[in-house]
Amino acid sequence: MNTSIKNVSKVLATAAFLASAGFVHAADAAPNGGSTTANLAVSASITAKCTISTTAVAFGAYDPVVTNSSTGSNVTQNGEVVVACTKRAGSLWVGLGSGLYADAGVRYMNGQTRGDKLAYSLKQPSSNTPDAS
Repeated sequence: MNTSIKNVSKVLATAAFLASAGFVHAADAAPNGGSTTANLAVSASITAKCTISTTAVAFGAYDPVVTNSSTGSNVTQNGEVVVACTKRAGSLWVGLGSGLYADAGVRYMNGQTRGDKLAYSLKQPSSNTPDAS
């Protein structure tokens, strides 16, 4: 009787260990020392969903009087928007809003003094196309 309980425990332990393989071999549990095989059904349900994360764009020090006073001396920095979705999660559209201080279609950052504004733009580099895989 104890032997039979021990054998069943081994089969259960084997089944738990091999569940990802979908196959169980129960050599110790078979009568007369033979072996028996059986299929173990394995399934999973994957939730369709997406996550989104960002890395901030930090322009750093901006000096409009000396360093950045001439046209074409803009400060360029990188940020990142990462969207990860399970397959077949549905249609996806990612857009960028106008920001908190937009005026007439131009994005602005508010300065430390009331009324100070600094215009900025956000663009996707042409060399960085979304991965649709």
